[in-house]
Amino acid sequence: MSPSTPNIPPGTPEGAPPDFPNASGGTIFEGCPLPLCLLSPQDTLIAANAAFRALLLAPGQSPAGQPITVYDTRTETPGETGETHFRRFDGKLLHVNVQTTRIDFSEQTLRLLALLPLPDPSGAETPFQQDYPAGFLSLKGDRTIQASNPAFCRMTAYAADEIAGISPAILLEPGESLRKFERFILQIEEHRNSSETFLFRKKHGEPLFVAIAGTLRNVSPEGSSSIDLVILDISPLYFSQKKMEQQLSQDPMTRLPNRAAFDHAITGALARARRKGLVFGVGALDIDDFRPLNETLGKGTGDRILEELARRLKTHLRQSDFLARLSGDEFGVIIEELSLERTVSQVASILERLHKAVEDPFPLPSGRSLTIGISMGMALYPSSGEDGESLFREAEAALYQSKASKASRTQWWSMGSILTSAAALEASFDAYGRESQEILSRHHDHVKSAILDFVEAFMAQKDLDPDVRTVLASQDEAGLQRIVQAQSAHLSFLMAPGRTREEVIARAKRAGEIHALNGVDGAMLAQGMALYRRLLSERLSQTVLTARDRYRLILANEIRLQDDLQEELKAATETMSLFFASLSAPLPEPGALWTDVREKEISMVGALPGIRCAFLMRLDSQGTFIVESSAGAVGSEAARIMQDKRFAATADPNDPRGQGLIGHAWRSLEIQRTSNYHSDSRLRYWKEVVHPLGIRSGISIPIRAADGSAQAVLSLYGAYPNQFDFHWMLQFSRGLAQRWERLWTLSRAPVSAIPEIRAQEYRQELFSGGLSMHMQPVVNLSTGTVVKVEALARLIRPGGEIIPPGLFLPSLGDAELDRLFREGLDQALGWVARWEEEGVSLDVSLNLPPGTLRDPGCPVWVEEALSRHGIAPKRLTLELLENGEIDAKTMDQAIDRLVAIGVKLSMDDLGSGFSSLQRLVTLPFDSIKVDQGLLKRIRTAPLHTISMIGTIVRMGQDFERDVVVEGLEDRAMVEAAAILGAPYGQGYSLARPMPAPQVAQWLRDFRLPISPGEVTTALGGLSFHRWIHAANSDIRRPTLEACPLTRYFSRLGESAAEGAHLHARIHESGPGDSSFKDLTFWLVEQIRKEQEAFVKGQNSGTEK
Repeated sequence: MSPSTPNIPPGTPEGAPPDFPNASGGTIFEGCPLPLCLLSPQDTLIAANAAFRALLLAPGQSPAGQPITVYDTRTETPGETGETHFRRFDGKLLHVNVQTTRIDFSEQTLRLLALLPLPDPSGAETPFQQDYPAGFLSLKGDRTIQASNPAFCRMTAYAADEIAGISPAILLEPGESLRKFERFILQIEEHRNSSETFLFRKKHGEPLFVAIAGTLRNVSPEGSSSIDLVILDISPLYFSQKKMEQQLSQDPMTRLPNRAAFDHAITGALARARRKGLVFGVGALDIDDFRPLNETLGKGTGDRILEELARRLKTHLRQSDFLARLSGDEFGVIIEELSLERTVSQVASILERLHKAVEDPFPLPSGRSLTIGISMGMALYPSSGEDGESLFREAEAALYQSKASKASRTQWWSMGSILTSAAALEASFDAYGRESQEILSRHHDHVKSAILDFVEAFMAQKDLDPDVRTVLASQDEAGLQRIVQAQSAHLSFLMAPGRTREEVIARAKRAGEIHALNGVDGAMLAQGMALYRRLLSERLSQTVLTARDRYRLILANEIRLQDDLQEELKAATETMSLFFASLSAPLPEPGALWTDVREKEISMVGALPGIRCAFLMRLDSQGTFIVESSAGAVGSEAARIMQDKRFAATADPNDPRGQGLIGHAWRSLEIQRTSNYHSDSRLRYWKEVVHPLGIRSGISIPIRAADGSAQAVLSLYGAYPNQFDFHWMLQFSRGLAQRWERLWTLSRAPVSAIPEIRAQEYRQELFSGGLSMHMQPVVNLSTGTVVKVEALARLIRPGGEIIPPGLFLPSLGDAELDRLFREGLDQALGWVARWEEEGVSLDVSLNLPPGTLRDPGCPVWVEEALSRHGIAPKRLTLELLENGEIDAKTMDQAIDRLVAIGVKLSMDDLGSGFSSLQRLVTLPFDSIKVDQGLLKRIRTAPLHTISMIGTIVRMGQDFERDVVVEGLEDRAMVEAAAILGAPYGQGYSLARPMPAPQVAQWLRDFRLPISPGEVTTALGGLSFHRWIHAANSDIRRPTLEACPLTRYFSRLGESAAEGAHLHARIHESGPGDSSFKDLTFWLVEQIRKEQEAFVKGQNSGTEK
């Protein structure tokens, strides 16, 4: 018999499932220049047309399975009608109007998204309306047509002037269709956007199925408005849907309805019978001894017999009756419109006529003919059952009775509810009770033989669905044996006489999870059940049993099988739901710490059923992958293996450790899988060490940044072979990749990765006495006095090694950063109090992490610490880094609470690219810290750097804020900052961060390394020249004799003669003279020479 496989039509859109209408059916996808995509009920992309892919995707990139949030930047209503930004593969944002239409397709609601440019808000006709491939209508305030575009006219065959000024009702059928359109317009007026599908009539009456998205426009103060309608012709989709519904409900070989259609028909018959109080019958029919016949004559001949039988059966049934092919040689029949008084005689008459289908011989290809027999079991509603499942089960039981008595029966069919009182028996029969236990015990050998037959059929892979054969074919011999033994043990467990229903349910839950993770779906399970049921029936037909015992034995098996199957399907559904629910978990707030995000997400993935371990790995500077986070039952053990230098994966394709899934995923930027970890040659390097961990399959997913580059690899390892190979798991894997790429985009990821084991050590040591606050003085650049120190966290390891914050901070989450702040604040204030006792008065500043600022408890922690150490609030400065992760309102509220306490606030790292001048003006900052990153290019780009620092200093003066310049690493930088007017400086040239006990002695020894007002370096000279000599400077310029630059050139002697000459001309002619620019270039050149000499000296020292 031919397998039932779906036909995939040519031209199917990329990413669409086999049942999606093809592009040749119309312009809805590939033929439409409008960017379109179709969303599943889970908000993932099913398909996208060429215009959508060209607009948003990289060449060759598939959209299938991706969440819409990969593109739509909205977090509240992604994929809904409205204006938004869509994200391209390269990170660029496109401003679009999304028009969304819901379409019922194959018993689920899909969303069709069209991306539209925005019409002119003034209501004027725009080129987009005229040139756009979608139909467009503009409705005036009275809701008549104001304008239409050519696409709409082509769609409906109306000319623009024919429909201008009239109601769109001309396009609609009177009655419900028109009322539906009126409700649609009201929806737009109330909610500003809406979408719906309609049946239009073209000018000459032809049907036109359309999806319409409407937007309210130009709302005036008087309340008048217009409505824009974007109209898509979905006729191809509608007709394809109807065709698809037929395909999904039709057996491809016999063209009869299939099992799904049969079940649906029973549901309809039940509803009609209940409503009208009628009786109807359900029948199960099959060919006598078809299996040996099929094996003897061959599959092709067997198929032709089935086709011919289907044709004949259909011919001999009434028009009101329903015939379906259920599987193999089994057919289902529904006989309706039976009277209560003549039910049996009516059924007998109908079935007598139906039997004529086999009374004539069937021709064979050889020219000979063959006579076949059929058997049938009937069940009646409501006497045999009141639902479809019990009715069909009763019919199958009657079929078994009929087949068992072939030699002696007087008719070819059996009606169990009448001949054996099966309904009454079933109502009182307990499949786990004493009667069931007795009959299962007496006939244990028959059941065991049927189980052995089942195992044999499984081993031979006979009578199985192609999908089942595919799963089995992927197994090695040992794996196949395990599956067969597991199936045998499972059936033996179910049919053990003393088994309780509770035990069956408990085992089924575990089996359902395992089957889901092995790609065994409900259809496969049902087919396995049908195979076992048939083999049991055949086995019992060869034994001497009373009809009652045979039926009770079948019933006990059937009920237990049904209990098992239903619970397995429930467990499998729950298992799949757990996986997909993890994809729809709430995303973190933008700017969340990567440490927190990855730990939460990896834990969620590692807890999924069947996941032995999950890793997040990043590449270090040596090209080796380090485990940043791990989870799962064996996550810790596996992480230790992967951090062992012998087994650590690399990105080098020439290294055996770079040939595994992780390295391949990183290099190819594609998901890599292995069906069987231990037979995959790519993984032979790790085979032996991984085997004890129970890992049987794996998948590695590259995590890409917005620019497409690989940033990390997420690896999952499964407990079962093929765990990541079947369809729903592939969909989950693609969704997981998209989620983690979104997480990377939203989070603040550290520049370098920290191995998980080392990060755990850092966290443990930091909060077990390893935290030490080192102090770096902040110096007055005019007087050399020190009034404040900044407390900087250091980790002192047990061996005395000092770890700077750049290495341990990335390993901390928000909660740990809160704790670090509280303990660091306590230490810093403790030292302020101790210095006070020693006669040293110093204030202290401390960095306040953005996440800690956001915590409502932060002001309480600060106030309690100040009180505990007896420090006045004004002596504490909290340095805030405004990096965009906290919205302005939240930050303002938090700052207000701190200001109320009386502490000072400093805007940290002004110039780092985040801080806002508006925020500086509006918030009560006492000081500004110039980002030390600005000074890193002071010698390679001195003009730019000096201008930036000078501007910030002036701005601080204008806003009455103190300015602290960070990163002053040498005397020239200190001199430049002082000349530019910076009141305070901080950096290695003044003092390195030091342990708190050393501060008092340092204060006694410290001397300012510059002489205020003097120029001794080219950098200082350029600063003075650009800031004091500039034509727009409001600072009074000294005379030539009193100018510090004169003394600087004099000290340099003949080497500075050119500079001295240019300087003198400036004093003579003013800054507008060309000499000003010439001296600028001369000083820049001197800075370059000083830098070269410095680097040469360093290299010389290194060589010595």
